[in-house]
Amino acid sequence: MINLILEADGKKMWFVSDLLHSDLQFENSQWSFFSDNNKEKAMNARINLIEELAKPNTIIANGNFVEEAFGYLKKEEDGKYRYER
Repeated sequence: MINLILEADGKKMWFVSDLLHSDLQFENSQWSFFSDNNKEKAMNARINLIEELAKPNTIIANGNFVEEAFGYLKKEEDGKYRYER
């Protein structure tokens, strides 16, 4: 897993690589991809990453997302995550 983080003016942009293959994994972090060599380790890393990505002023950039490569992650009051483009 390789992530690149750019930070300026109180905002962060995370360039997320193959830890997230679909925005559906924000709600289903236990879903793995065939290339996850260690599925449990990948799931735990994904959960930690999702918490970071849900912080305010954080932009997500991921070329694996079909609809939009750039967006924000919001944590709802019920604990679920919503990816906004």
